[in-house]
Amino acid sequence: MISFSDKNRENTPFSKGQVFTLEKRFDRTPCSFEAWIKLNYNHFGNYCVISSYANKMYPCISFQITKGHPLLLWGDPSYVCSYTFNKVDLITNDWVHVALVRDFDMQQIRCYVGGVLAETQVMHPASRELDCGVFSIGGDMRENNSHSFCGRLGLLALYSSARTDEQICADMTSPEHCPALMALYDTFRTERLSDLSGNGYDAVKLPASKSNFIPNELIPPLEDYDYSFAVLGDIQTLLEDYPEYFHVVYDWLLENKDKHKIKYVLGLGDTISWPCEKTWELAMENVLRLNGNIPFTFARGNHDTVEQYNKFFPYSKFKDTMDGSYDDTMLNTYKLFTLGKRKFLLFVLDFGPAMEILNWASEIVEAHQDCNVIITTHSYIFRDGHFHDSTYPYPPHLFGGVLNGDEMWEHFIRKHKNIILVLCGHISSETIVLRHDFGDNGNLITTLLIDPQDIDDWFGGLGMVAMLYFRQRDNTVQVRHYSTVKEKYFSSSAQFSFKLDFVNEDNTF
Repeated sequence: MISFSDKNRENTPFSKGQVFTLEKRFDRTPCSFEAWIKLNYNHFGNYCVISSYANKMYPCISFQITKGHPLLLWGDPSYVCSYTFNKVDLITNDWVHVALVRDFDMQQIRCYVGGVLAETQVMHPASRELDCGVFSIGGDMRENNSHSFCGRLGLLALYSSARTDEQICADMTSPEHCPALMALYDTFRTERLSDLSGNGYDAVKLPASKSNFIPNELIPPLEDYDYSFAVLGDIQTLLEDYPEYFHVVYDWLLENKDKHKIKYVLGLGDTISWPCEKTWELAMENVLRLNGNIPFTFARGNHDTVEQYNKFFPYSKFKDTMDGSYDDTMLNTYKLFTLGKRKFLLFVLDFGPAMEILNWASEIVEAHQDCNVIITTHSYIFRDGHFHDSTYPYPPHLFGGVLNGDEMWEHFIRKHKNIILVLCGHISSETIVLRHDFGDNGNLITTLLIDPQDIDDWFGGLGMVAMLYFRQRDNTVQVRHYSTVKEKYFSSSAQFSFKLDFVNEDNTF
């Protein structure tokens, strides 16, 4: 029997980069997580107590504290259910016992604080049983341990059953050694954690992983290119949580428009998180600095209400920047332009566009067969690369949209031989997700998911810009994901090249 009484735990803070990983996989799935933790008042952000990965892109099971609130993530990379207990604040400057219970029979997720039930949430209907990956303690397995637990961690226990109210209360004094106990850890001052349950799930401390930020001198130099597009994924976190850095993005774009041959700035939606006019005003104050300097668009996301989008981005003011609109708003528009020897047709489509909008867009695409078509829209693919359909989190129909990504593909994108590129956001991703498909005419269609909202959160505002550098001679696009705040490239996996299947390559315009 062990109990929570060791005064030396005050000397066991987790620091960024400190993480233990289990030496073998669990043979069962944990359903109850219990821990003694201490978060000081100066601790903010995400604290990952224990997490597991289906791959290194996203946790499939994760017990976290985010901004003081307990959180359980549950799902594979195709569907992640997130349960945040906002009524609970664990930033108390004192030791507290917290437990999360996933009760499949009751279809509940329960949160206990100090042995008392604090909040209950209904389990999402899409939630399902999962196989375990390799668990870690104190942080996740991503580069730079971006979800580090930065507080103090005492006893940690995992059970394969849903613990009852009485059991949770008793576990505060001494965790019960029973068949459901999977693993138990007491001290985190060593290089190796012994599993005190007797099940042999010992863990070893990993060295601090390499930084997500790549020094500029280590990035392969760009080969000759003819022009570039700058793509801004969901900027809501930067704008609302780190407004002091928001202008830096537009400073960089304007200062580098000639050096980087920037011909277009493409926004992918979710300018704001909440419908606040002052936030919109700050956004447009900076966005409008591009007007007359660099052509730009931005799509409407699910957090951007139609009313405010139309108010701050009125068609009457910006119609001259477009060649057509579906309904005399900026929600669904297109623009024709030529770069070098190529003609382009650029679409901005609303979040979850309706079928009539896709029919309208199809007619325009068919009328411009000599143009290379680029589609920008908010929601299209998920972070695992699959089309965003109704089984994934945050589908359009829950937020006033209509068609999902798979429906946009079936009814519109796959049908046209001159659609070459689709750009979308909506689903946060620490890297740029690349997908290739072949349309009905055998044409290659490339999709990029670009959404840095979470890494803006994790790293305190990065001001990310995804640069697409086009090289005409061999149809190559070189991608660079760059933090304008840190003045560094972010994530080696987001620096790559791909080829586009351009149309009318034998013609010179």
